[in-house]
Amino acid sequence: MATKKFIPIKKHDPWFHLVRQKFLVEKYFPCFACALQARPGVLECIGDIQPCPECETYRVQIKLSKSGIPRVKILSPRIRWQSAIHLYLDERLCLYDHRDQPWMVNDNLYEKIIPWTAEWLVYYELFKLDGKWLGPEATHGNAPKKP
Repeated sequence: MATKKFIPIKKHDPWFHLVRQKFLVEKYFPCFACALQARPGVLECIGDIQPCPECETYRVQIKLSKSGIPRVKILSPRIRWQSAIHLYLDERLCLYDHRDQPWMVNDNLYEKIIPWTAEWLVYYELFKLDGKWLGPEATHGNAPKKP
């Protein structure tokens, strides 16, 4: 009896996922440059987003680890934490409610995180005009969502 030769199907390969994310971000958003750091296994993408022609240009940093969720910060101009702005205490952007839309291993930075960051910056520009956060909000931590 002949033996069957086949290529075994691997489970999700985190390193390949980071390489794929780098390719896709740079393909669809050439304003971003990405670098892979073999240790500790992190993809870092830095690029500029200008929410509208009259707005400032923001330098954005996105970090994605092999086993984590994307973390987004504005490098410049610096946005300091305030209770009225939808930021985490370490000044990372809060882009979505992880209870409604958890980050999945097959999600893509170019399809979700970069557009959501641009949208967040639009809401931030509106906040600068009238001091009210008009964007969607979610409570941080394990507290129940606001109705």
